Amino acid sequence: MSAAVRAWGRAHPGWVGGLLLLAIYGATLAPGVTLWDAGEFLAAIRTLGVPHPPGTPLFVVAGRAWANLWSPLLPFATAVNLASAVATAAGCGLLATVVARAHGPRAVLLATVVGGTGSTVWSSATETEVYGWALFLMGGMLWVADRAGTRWSGRHHALMCFLFGLAVPLHVSALVAGPAAILLAASDLGGSISWRMVCAGAGVWLLGVAIGTVSWLPALLGLALLAAAYAGGGEGAAVAGRSALALLLGTSFLGVLYVLARGDPSVNQGDPSSWSRLWAVVARSQYDVPGLFPRRAPAWLQVGNILQYLDWQYARGWSDAVGASWRRTPLTLALVVLGVIGAGNHRRVDPRTFRATLLFVVCTSLGVVAILNLRAGPSYGWGILPADALREARERDYFFAPWFVAWGAWIALGLRRAMHRAPLAALGVAGLLAVSNVGATSRRDPARAPLARTLGLAMLDGAPPNAVLLLAGDNDAYASWYLQEVEGVRRDVIPVVVPLLPADWYRRQLRDRHQLFAVRESLGWVSTADALRRMGMAAASLGRPVVASVGLSVAHREAISGEGWRFRGHLFERTGTGLSADSAAIARARQLVQGVAARDQVPHRADPTEEYVWRVLRCPEAWISRQAPNASGLLESTCNYR
Repeated sequence: MSAAVRAWGRAHPGWVGGLLLLAIYGATLAPGVTLWDAGEFLAAIRTLGVPHPPGTPLFVVAGRAWANLWSPLLPFATAVNLASAVATAAGCGLLATVVARAHGPRAVLLATVVGGTGSTVWSSATETEVYGWALFLMGGMLWVADRAGTRWSGRHHALMCFLFGLAVPLHVSALVAGPAAILLAASDLGGSISWRMVCAGAGVWLLGVAIGTVSWLPALLGLALLAAAYAGGGEGAAVAGRSALALLLGTSFLGVLYVLARGDPSVNQGDPSSWSRLWAVVARSQYDVPGLFPRRAPAWLQVGNILQYLDWQYARGWSDAVGASWRRTPLTLALVVLGVIGAGNHRRVDPRTFRATLLFVVCTSLGVVAILNLRAGPSYGWGILPADALREARERDYFFAPWFVAWGAWIALGLRRAMHRAPLAALGVAGLLAVSNVGATSRRDPARAPLARTLGLAMLDGAPPNAVLLLAGDNDAYASWYLQEVEGVRRDVIPVVVPLLPADWYRRQLRDRHQLFAVRESLGWVSTADALRRMGMAAASLGRPVVASVGLSVAHREAISGEGWRFRGHLFERTGTGLSADSAAIARARQLVQGVAARDQVPHRADPTEEYVWRVLRCPEAWISRQAPNASGLLESTCNYR
């Protein structure tokens, strides 16, 4: 039996590495909801709803099917978190197999483990997020494309294009792997490239980009390339036709978005229940989607930002400093050298997959920088950009996770070459790299794991019966949605996400579902203050109390009721008679969060949002201790007690 297991392991080292990663991810898996988008995704998956654009219907439906498989063995949130772990581990194994197969099974195993234990990939793998699934799809594209080229298989080429199509209803970011997959599919083992196959693959890929971004230019270019491949006749024409049909079959899952929205689920962002709104959701019209120019930050600074993220990938548990650190950055520089050595060795041993991997690295690093045109991250560019420069709302390192996996595979090849006479020692170094990240990436830390759920409880449990609850943004809103839809907590409360009020579909939902705008009243947009004023009047006519998260600005509160608010610990309740405090409610709020907010500080602050949430949860404590200078500052700056 052991001999059979060893033989299987030698034949499938990517799967062995994936299982090792799955064990690591499972040991550090979030037990429940986490901050940012996870609460919204969990609520949408539970209700078969529509999360924020581009809607990700394949992610929603597949996540629900997966969770059903584990019911009632695992809690809903834990099961969906586990799906991210499985998808990420499989994606890393597939990518490592393509990159390192020619170097032997031990190299594949090493590449899988090193590529999958970078802090960004690891963090995404242990919560409900779409990026682990996208990584799995990218790995599948490259793995299938490798076989399409080595076997000149039209069936594999069509399957690759089907995966291009699935990227659109899953997450369009997966299409960033397309150029590398096309190059692999068009290259044979001798290194010869069939330009007819390049035209066919690139044409189909551009059509996928056009559908996923609702853009005409890539559609026209894609059709031109497909016409060129088809005009050549023979096998190229047949491959072009089959591949185009395969792409359309994959993208057809977008129709599920329309079906889900027609049921008007509680989470129905963008309301794609008509074809025009469906395309608006897919195109992300709700957001300020930038073009390539002008750059929203200097190009050199955007590149520097991703180098900052590269420095975060290993030894994050030794130092979680946002800038260079003497405890972490020297290791990063050593790993960069190993990556260059590994890339050189890859080029020497297997030029075909090296070319594809190099193209993948360029597309997932500099290509993503160029296309997304991000502002500077929250922790980068201080002292260079103006102090009032707009920044990203959060760190965007997760956009570059595929790059970190590929670079990790090259690090593994460099490590293997440097320690070719001690393969077990090389695996030990890979294990040390993984251990160096545990402290920063584990989501089971008792100081961090309950933050999102506790924040949602603080919002909902602190509200009076049948209240209208005004929420300040993603984190307090999504945690509240999760608790209501997944755990059934306080469904009598109507959460209103103030930043969504400018969207006409959202105001329409508030009117039709809850009568928070008068039925005959125009939903035309004037300002957030005007919308809040009208909602306040509607709530009063319905006899519903109005409460606001402490994160909501004073100006937004005053738009509803001047200075007439009572402080309740994590919320303000509209009273119409000056600023006051409800001592009993504050004491209850303090008791609710005591297990989380009693610490002097959050041990790990890799995400500054954790620090902010922790400060919000301490608002009742700050009021009770308000004579202390630090407490007074917290009441003013975080709790908006003014």
